[in-house]
Amino acid sequence: MCSVQSVQRTQLNVKCGLWKGRVHGSMVLDEGFSTLEGFSVGEVVKARVVGFRKKSSKSQSSKLGPACDLLELTMRPSLLDPAVAISSKDMCADLSVGQEVSGAIAKIQESGMVVQLSPSTRGWVPCLLASQDIEVVKDLFSHFTEGDVVKCTVMKQFRKGLDASLSLIGQNHQPKPGSFVVGSPLTKHHQQHGRPETKSSKSSAVVLLVSLPFGQTGRVDITDLSDVFVDGDPIKGV
Repeated sequence: MCSVQSVQRTQLNVKCGLWKGRVHGSMVLDEGFSTLEGFSVGEVVKARVVGFRKKSSKSQSSKLGPACDLLELTMRPSLLDPAVAISSKDMCADLSVGQEVSGAIAKIQESGMVVQLSPSTRGWVPCLLASQDIEVVKDLFSHFTEGDVVKCTVMKQFRKGLDASLSLIGQNHQPKPGSFVVGSPLTKHHQQHGRPETKSSKSSAVVLLVSLPFGQTGRVDITDLSDVFVDGDPIKGV
């Protein structure tokens, strides 16, 4: 049994006898990420040791020793049975493309957000996959807060660095004529009759290339950038 010492947005800090430990929000329920709002300081909870965190690094270990000062714990009902084998691998989320998962936002940047899916698993949400609302995409800091619990769809798994690419807007949405899409300007491009400009081209049209969600790319002709005539380079202010 452990006593809750403090309640954070993404984890419970507990004390188990002489040892300090933590229960990550992903280690409370068998499915999903717990918001931990129902816990209080001084509450006694039943938890099981999954691993140990070393003093000098962020890595986990399966062995208890003087170099470890924090117990990694789980409260998942399916893992509290002593007959069920348990290891540090249980701190990793099993991911597959198309799977819906939940996690807590760990870091927000202009280009996207890092989401902690489990104590040892993190994913990346590009800004274009954070929302279909352009105001949200333009300013993630005003619409999200570190510690927020979000539901994500796994788009791609990585071998190094972050573990997966995630989406908050579901899987691939194929744009249809008349639908609205949110994108990010890439660069202006010269084309002639729908083909890239060559040295032999005598005239060309300027288009704006736009990065769209799910790895797609679009283009906006110069005549579609504004309802009125713009003197000079109309793309310069985009």
